[in-house]
Amino acid sequence: MKRNVMAKLRTHRLLNSSIIVSRLQGRILEDDEEIDSFLHYVEHGYLHDIAHNKQALFYYQHNRIRDLAIIHLILSSGLRVSEVVNLNTEDLDLSKGVASVYRKGMQDQTVRQGVYFAERAKLPLQAYLDIRESQYKPYRDNSLFMAIPRGQDHGKRMSKRAMQQMVTKYAKAFGKPHLTIHKLRHSFATSYYMKNDIYKTQRQLGHASTETTQIYAALTDRTMSQAIHRMN
Repeated sequence: MKRNVMAKLRTHRLLNSSIIVSRLQGRILEDDEEIDSFLHYVEHGYLHDIAHNKQALFYYQHNRIRDLAIIHLILSSGLRVSEVVNLNTEDLDLSKGVASVYRKGMQDQTVRQGVYFAERAKLPLQAYLDIRESQYKPYRDNSLFMAIPRGQDHGKRMSKRAMQQMVTKYAKAFGKPHLTIHKLRHSFATSYYMKNDIYKTQRQLGHASTETTQIYAALTDRTMSQAIHRMN
């Protein structure tokens, strides 16, 4: 065949909300209180759990400020891990609380879009920017989040895999072994949806349509009475 006869057909992924919800429940940070508990654990509690492990302690002390900045940013914006990995220093505007990213779900993949993040992420991000040069010694590299490869002197862009492993490490120690970096995005989305409508949630997450966003309606069914009280 000289051409792909299926090329112009649009396909739609059918989402079974009940199945997705059952997979997510207990594997995300369920509410604002649990989000706060996890952030506090990364900042303070993890140190006590690894106090007698010299190697773990060394890496934690070296990367704690960076790790907190990454986790705060995702839990305050719902950015995808790939979007966080690809951020450069000039993409972050702390005064406006905006990160400029190429969004996966948008039709035009050549234009950066501004994604807002919550006020509480600003201090951790500023703390990281203050130590980025001295701690990671970037050499002509404007990558925002960096890591120093073993055996090298200068930092390079932190990989997606490294970010995933970093969150998994804290999650297991926190007692949430199924919490991943992608589920931090789900955690943000669930909390955000409870305070906003499906269209604002769709735009914030960068979904191409509301079909994907609808899973958060199912996730928050058990707390819809709280949403009614907010309307009052």
